[in-house]
Amino acid sequence: MKNNEKILIGISSKKNEIELSEKIKQLKITCGNNCEVFIYQNTTGIGLTKVYNEIVNKFKNEYNRFVLMHDDVDVITYNWGYELNKIFNEHPEYGIIGLAGSETLLGDGHWWNTGNRTYGRVIHFIKGKKFCTSFHPSKFDIQEIAVIDGLFIAFDITRVENKFDEEFDGFHFYDITFSLDNFLSKKSKNGITTNIRVIHHSTGDSNNQEWINNRNKMLKKYKTVLPIINLQYEIKDL
Repeated sequence: MKNNEKILIGISSKKNEIELSEKIKQLKITCGNNCEVFIYQNTTGIGLTKVYNEIVNKFKNEYNRFVLMHDDVDVITYNWGYELNKIFNEHPEYGIIGLAGSETLLGDGHWWNTGNRTYGRVIHFIKGKKFCTSFHPSKFDIQEIAVIDGLFIAFDITRVENKFDEEFDGFHFYDITFSLDNFLSKKSKNGITTNIRVIHHSTGDSNNQEWINNRNKMLKKYKTVLPIINLQYEIKDL
């Protein structure tokens, strides 16, 4: 029988479990909850949509709640697993919870450039310098958004309608399409919390050709609903 509050933490990485043993240890300590960490050693560059679907399929009979995160993210909030389950339990209308995202998605694909409709706080540590990216000044348990950034994606598989879209290969827009598909399904809501803090050791890259190709594919897929502005959209004729 499943324990609904047991969390599977899935990480795709070029490194193996031995190389990431310290990260696994720290995640279990900070999670403070009944959790397990699974490292998907991805040395050939398999796209994250396929990797994440494989992780969910592998563990879906044992876990309801998943956290999929980057291998360069450190969670610095203690008992964050308890906090995550508390939010899921107190807000059953939410199926996906992240740490950064937006109510708005325009045609450029840059959700982080939508002003005060972005939410979340992420500490970055780059080349020995630490700074906090605060997308919104307010703190909150949960704030509804349309799209979530992929550095940390938590979800309850009993509440989400759609899996990761494997038409999107590589390492960009796996997060946008997953959260947006589930936002559009209306089965559950997507949310951002500031109660879980992380350090991200990179800032991402939105200027490479893979990002541009997947952005164009995203625009084609959602051409009847974009732009989404402040959680509102209008389905347009083809």
